[in-house]
Amino acid sequence: MRRLLPILSLAAAALALTAAPAAARSNPYSPERVCGAGYSRVTHNPLTATSNQRVTIATAYLLYSRYTGKNCAVTLKARSIGKPTYTTAVIKKRGTGNPYDAKVDHGYFSYFAGPVYVHAPQTCVRYGATVSVPKPRTPGRIVYFRSFYSGWVGCH
Repeated sequence: MRRLLPILSLAAAALALTAAPAAARSNPYSPERVCGAGYSRVTHNPLTATSNQRVTIATAYLLYSRYTGKNCAVTLKARSIGKPTYTTAVIKKRGTGNPYDAKVDHGYFSYFAGPVYVHAPQTCVRYGATVSVPKPRTPGRIVYFRSFYSGWVGCH
């Protein structure tokens, strides 16, 4: 019986670990951590799955530092965290004239895209994001894909 007790204890512990549902992995980064000290949130926009609006796959954030006069845009993933998927963060200052002068960070990132900065004290900015992540339990190339681009906001 003495030898059986440790074996039963180990078996019970293993069963408890496999029976418990896996906790959803959360992103260890915050927009303030990504942008840096002194940045505060101005606004944000969740990017939801095309087929299920209740499933957030990423969130686009706009932050501002009144000390530097800079805005910061960052996109934090909420799905496929830790796995590289195509993600972007974009920011554009109002009044620059050229539609192609937005600051963009894009690529295959595991946690976030950005930060991208623009010096825009007392000036409006637009921010945006794109994210593409695989649908859970779906083989092949089926993905959630969303883009967002704000109107003029953050006119400090």
